[in-house]
Amino acid sequence: MGKLDGKVAVVTGGGNGMGEWVARELGSLGASVVVNDLGVWNEKGIQDAERVAQEIRNKGGRAVSDTSDIGTYEGGRTLIDKALTTYGKIDILCLIAGTTVRAPIDEMTEEQFDKNINVNLKQCFNVCHFAAKYMKDAGYGRIVIYASRGAFGNPYSPTRSCGYSAGKAGAIGFASELSLELRNCGDFRVNCVLPAAQSRLFPNARKATYGGVPAPWPSTPDMVAPMTAYLCLDECQADGEVFYIGGTDIGIYPRDRSVISSMHKGNYEKWTVDELCEQVPDCFGWYFATRPEISDYRQ
Repeated sequence: MGKLDGKVAVVTGGGNGMGEWVARELGSLGASVVVNDLGVWNEKGIQDAERVAQEIRNKGGRAVSDTSDIGTYEGGRTLIDKALTTYGKIDILCLIAGTTVRAPIDEMTEEQFDKNINVNLKQCFNVCHFAAKYMKDAGYGRIVIYASRGAFGNPYSPTRSCGYSAGKAGAIGFASELSLELRNCGDFRVNCVLPAAQSRLFPNARKATYGGVPAPWPSTPDMVAPMTAYLCLDECQADGEVFYIGGTDIGIYPRDRSVISSMHKGNYEKWTVDELCEQVPDCFGWYFATRPEISDYRQ
C-alpha cells in the first residue's frame, strides 16, 4: 500500500527538473498523476510530460500527460478537465511550473513582464480556480505552490528580473490567503515551498549561504521531492506555511510578521517630515546598520 493510493495529483512543470521528480515521487507513492508541461520533444519525438508519464507507468504507476499552457485561463481549464475526465477527481495540486525572463526594468518589455507573471503567479489562479469547485465538493485537498526566495530579491542573479520576483512574491501571498479561504471547507492543506536546486532555469544553483541557510547540497532537483510529497499526505498537518527545501536542508519561515521596531507619536498628531528626518534614524538606525547584506553576486 502506498501512502497516496487512490489519490489523484496534478503536477504543473512536471516534465523536467523539480516538477519531474515530484511527479515521480507522487507516482511511486501510489497517486495517479497528471503530468503537465509545455516542455520540449526529445530525439524520439516524445514530449517531456509524456516521457515522465511513460516512466511512471513503466514502474507500475498510473499517469497521463498534458501540454496545456497553464499561464492562460483556458489552459487551466483544459488541465483540470483532463484530470477529471481521466480519473474522475482531483485530490492534490502541485504548482511547480516556473519561468524567468531576465532584463533590467528599463529594458524589460511588457510581454516579458507578463510572461513572468502569467507562469509564476497567474497559473495559481488558473489552475486552482477550475479545481476548487470539485475539491470543495469533495471536502478534501492538498495544494503545494512553489515560489522562490527570489521573492525577496535575488542577490545571485547577474541580470535582474523584477518580473520574476514579483510573480514569486505573489505566489506566496496567493498560497497564504488560499489556505485561509479553504480552511473551513473540509480537510484542506495549502502550503508554499521556496526551493533551491539545479534546473533548466537555474543550472548553477549551488550558491553561497543565503537567508541564514547554507547552499543546497546535493543541489540536484530530486532532493526537493520527498518533502513536497509529505505536504500532500493525509498525515500532513502543516497549513498556510512557507517552507525552504534545498539539498538536505528543510526550514520554515515564521508566520509572525510582527514589526521588529516601531515609533509612536502621542496625541494622534500626524508626523511632520522634519520630525521623521530626526526620528526615523533614531528609531530604525540600529536595524539599517546591522541588517544582513545579501546584495553581492556570488556564483
